[in-house]
Amino acid sequence: MVVPFEKLPGANISFLFRIAASYIVLAGAAVAVRFIITPLYHPGGDAPFTAWHVMNWLMAALMLITLGTSYLAKRRTDTGGTADLKGYLEANTVFYGAVGASIVYF
Repeated sequence: MVVPFEKLPGANISFLFRIAASYIVLAGAAVAVRFIITPLYHPGGDAPFTAWHVMNWLMAALMLITLGTSYLAKRRTDTGGTADLKGYLEANTVFYGAVGASIVYF
């Protein structure tokens, strides 16, 4: 039996989603800026970058958070019992997109 997170005592899933979304936006912006400025100061690309090693851990956390939150959203629409096709398609597209991106990344 699956218990919805709203029914768990002391769980505020909306707050957790906001924290996860904030982390995804900030870390994604940091990775994008780093990706853009790296060729400006190191055009050869032959030396290893220690900054990218840190960014890899940030991106791994991004993938795991995206997988977790999209799974929760998918599960919420699957157990909702409503015939909302748009919500169902959105949740499944995001979840399976995150699964595909995680397979490629990891």
